[in-house]
Amino acid sequence: MKSYAEATKSAHISSCQEQEIEKANQFARMKIVRISGLPESEKEEVKSVVTKFLTETLDVPNPDLAQAYRIGNKGAQPRAIIVKFVDQTQRDMALANKAILKGQRIWLDPDLTPLQVEARRKELAKVKEAQDAGFVAYLRDSQAIITKRRKQSST
Repeated sequence: MKSYAEATKSAHISSCQEQEIEKANQFARMKIVRISGLPESEKEEVKSVVTKFLTETLDVPNPDLAQAYRIGNKGAQPRAIIVKFVDQTQRDMALANKAILKGQRIWLDPDLTPLQVEARRKELAKVKEAQDAGFVAYLRDSQAIITKRRKQSST
């Protein structure tokens, strides 16, 4: 039977290994974005569709893509597209310009690991709670930013 110290050490090593795996997953996704809502045609060349979208809509000059492919099963909604850039600066430029898409029902988001998605969901709950309490709050890089209370209108 293991002693308490051995069990604790084993649990710590396991936790450290999980953290290293998560860091590796995050690093692997640093050049990747997801595009949702981009219309899908029958026999499309996804890479050229994405290149045209990035150039014409998001003002990313000469996007250099390593890969671009649709994920999921065909259905009524257009499938999401996973885009891997050769250069992270182009990915960051595309994400910086994503405000252009507001109101177009097309979304561009960084590709997050499941742990990042869960952490973001928790932080978003904090933001909603703070906003309901009258604070100015928003999410930046998966972190809740909560500032001073909104001024009450004196009507």
